[in-house]
Amino acid sequence: MFLFLICLWGHSLLDLCTNYGTRLFLPITNNAYALNNISIIDLVFTLPMLVMLILSLINKNGSQKRRFYAKTVLIYCFMYLGYTCGNKIYANHLFDKSLKETNISYEKRMSNPTILNNFLWYGIVANDSNLYITENSILFPKKDLNWTKFQRNKDYLDDYPDRLKVNTLKWFSKGYDIIEKKGDTFNFFVAKFGRTNMNETDAEKSFVFHYKLFHENGESKM
Repeated sequence: MFLFLICLWGHSLLDLCTNYGTRLFLPITNNAYALNNISIIDLVFTLPMLVMLILSLINKNGSQKRRFYAKTVLIYCFMYLGYTCGNKIYANHLFDKSLKETNISYEKRMSNPTILNNFLWYGIVANDSNLYITENSILFPKKDLNWTKFQRNKDYLDDYPDRLKVNTLKWFSKGYDIIEKKGDTFNFFVAKFGRTNMNETDAEKSFVFHYKLFHENGESKM
């Protein structure tokens, strides 16, 4: 039972470190909490632990080598997570400095490492009208950052009849969203997961988390 709880809560606490987040306090609250200090997939975090776990499993139960590798896995896990927190503090410092220099007005901001690593970070700020995003390396930081601007168009979905789908998407995006309209279809971009193409200013070519809201045969689809 104790081991089951460790696995369950250990997984939830790791999810808490990602920007996907986790509803840690269900059913008390439906809020998804996220520390945004590690990517959903980080090879530098996962691969060494996987190797040490395999080495632990192939050694006899109770042997010194097995205990050594098992302890090393835990030590590496906590040390790397601490390292990512330090990286986040430094990345936030770089983004805050740039925001002061560019005088961008914003109501909320977040930072997160890009996929597969903890060295290239992206920063996002949003106000009621616009969203701005940029990337910077903590290993080779740029002095002058280019913040790409996207219109949020929040009012596009104010009168959309399927409020459940709209509210679910807004809850998921946590206010880092962009909405575009093409004909009768609304494109909803969740920007909090960063860009796949950092040279594009077209939202459809930039953001991987992209949902379409439309009606088909009188029924709301997503």
